[in-house]
Amino acid sequence: MAFCTKCGTQLKEGANFCAKCGNPVKAAQPVEQQAVAVAQQPTPVQMEQNGLYFYRGIQRHFPLCGKVVTVSSGMDVFNYYRKTFLNLARIQADALRREYIQRINDLDSFLVYFPEMYSRYRQPLLDLAVDIFPLAGIYDLSPEQFERQHTADFCLCGEDVDVVIESFNLTIEANQERKVRMYNMMPGVVFSGLAGFAAAIALNAAVTAIAEADIRNADVSRKQRQELYERIDFDVLMDRAFVDYWRVFLSLTWWMNQKGLDVWYPNDQDNSRAEGLYQNLLSGRIPQQVLLDQYILLLQLNPYADDHLQYLLDNAGVTNETAPIFDYFDFDY
Repeated sequence: MAFCTKCGTQLKEGANFCAKCGNPVKAAQPVEQQAVAVAQQPTPVQMEQNGLYFYRGIQRHFPLCGKVVTVSSGMDVFNYYRKTFLNLARIQADALRREYIQRINDLDSFLVYFPEMYSRYRQPLLDLAVDIFPLAGIYDLSPEQFERQHTADFCLCGEDVDVVIESFNLTIEANQERKVRMYNMMPGVVFSGLAGFAAAIALNAAVTAIAEADIRNADVSRKQRQELYERIDFDVLMDRAFVDYWRVFLSLTWWMNQKGLDVWYPNDQDNSRAEGLYQNLLSGRIPQQVLLDQYILLLQLNPYADDHLQYLLDNAGVTNETAPIFDYFDFDY
């Protein structure tokens, strides 16, 4: 049994490179030396609870066709939290999906329960992120500020729920206007129990008894409620909830970057350069003698667009050199 001399990862038999960090395998490392190899790595600061780490990144190197793809320590931090929160988001989104199936079966139950459920399963991810800030020396950001910022920037589910709420209100208005025209009735009070998904989240996603009664007694027929409920695409909504949960890592790393920590974060300038490079790669406008150098630059600018790694897969396939790169960036090949 052998282990990488750089990161301590167990090596596959006959491997020429470590599948985790890309370090060349010069000689098999005995199992008794595993602890020594790990001890030589920069040690992340472990949180007091939850088992998550404030991770201090390291520069990583991946050999590629005689060149080297260098991942900065800042991008290593970004990539660590990207992969960590991916796994946590899957767990929380799966739990949300199961409870949704058990509790929500019509429009009323959706409006009453979904905001609270969504918020409750997202909260552990927010808590984990907020707990990292003091370890990183960030003391001027409250949990409430972090939650509001994440909701404003990365809440796809909120858009879907707000569409349902708006449709519900418009249906009430239309029904009331019809009654005024047909029966000369005085218009009633338009439903206002839920001002919107973001407002519900700000109120801890709790629907009050009054709001629940407003939903139940609103001037919307059973048939209309069913039609509105059938517009909700369950699978799309659950996929968006997963993405919302995962993107807590984006809010986390953005704040770290803004506070001056060594944490990479995508920016418009680098994204624009990467897009230009990628289009020129596809069109063949980059000379062959500098093509590999320019592709490596593309990965260093932004490796997280699937097309960028797909280009490597299409042109080089899966090899002892490319597989560690795909694995590191969690690219499905």
